[in-house]
Amino acid sequence: MSSSATRLPLSLQDVNHGTVEAFVAALGAQVEHSPWVAEAVAHQRPFASVWALHAAMVECIQRSPRERQLALVNLHPELAGREAADGELTAASNAEQARLGLLSLSRADHERLTALNTAYRQKFGFPMVTAVRLHKDLSSIFIDFERRLTRTDAQELAENLRQIGEVLRGRLARSFGTPTGWVSTHVLDTVTGGPAAGMAYEIAVQDGGGWTTLGQGVTNQHGRTDHPVLVDGALGRHVYQLEFRVGDYFRAGATDPDCLPFLDRVPLRFGIDEPDRHYHVPLLCTPWSYSTYRGS
Repeated sequence: MSSSATRLPLSLQDVNHGTVEAFVAALGAQVEHSPWVAEAVAHQRPFASVWALHAAMVECIQRSPRERQLALVNLHPELAGREAADGELTAASNAEQARLGLLSLSRADHERLTALNTAYRQKFGFPMVTAVRLHKDLSSIFIDFERRLTRTDAQELAENLRQIGEVLRGRLARSFGTPTGWVSTHVLDTVTGGPAAGMAYEIAVQDGGGWTTLGQGVTNQHGRTDHPVLVDGALGRHVYQLEFRVGDYFRAGATDPDCLPFLDRVPLRFGIDEPDRHYHVPLLCTPWSYSTYRGS
């Protein structure tokens, strides 16, 4: 791979159109000691966005056999653990752990973290993986550790894989020079108890006294969207509005063509305070009522 292709930030055009060897050389280290992930998705090029690349790599990990998933989790270092003490962290892990001072802890904090690492590994048989960039301070790490120690093996394997995806998101964002935040949605039809497929929506941002439309789409068969509602630099510290065409959805499925649902368009307004995070904005609806919450 040429030196120009290895310089940061990476170019999506370069990784899309270079050789497979160049693709793996650029992205093989994004997942801890696991270039096989990049190798596995290289044939899916070209990727429309950094998000699409991330989604492909995460899907590759999620669809891997359980034994390979466990091996991947075990390749990750403990927080302020042996690898850090022995200077064996990868450059990416070193930078991530240094962010919250995990490489320069007080004696008391180091002893507490060591005890948590030991308890977690003894219970589950693998290290706890967490995306350090999503924690504001050390106390958040401790709280997360204590919470996750109460869960089952299956829950923690799934959580570790999710966290690996978040670590990957941060690494790709740094490598390509793009923000990490994104917005997703999931619409549930609580009349049928299933996903609301085919519901149209629009996303807008507050602009002075008005609203500027940023995009629109339709939910897929799972009630979700094929791509994030907002991603790749579209997020900022603003107020946004997701507007769902609930009336059109229920009219389309009504046996009476003259049906006029009580709800027409449902706008959900929400504020983004941390643009580098994932914001999930679900909608649960009937023709007469709806609810939402901050999801994950």
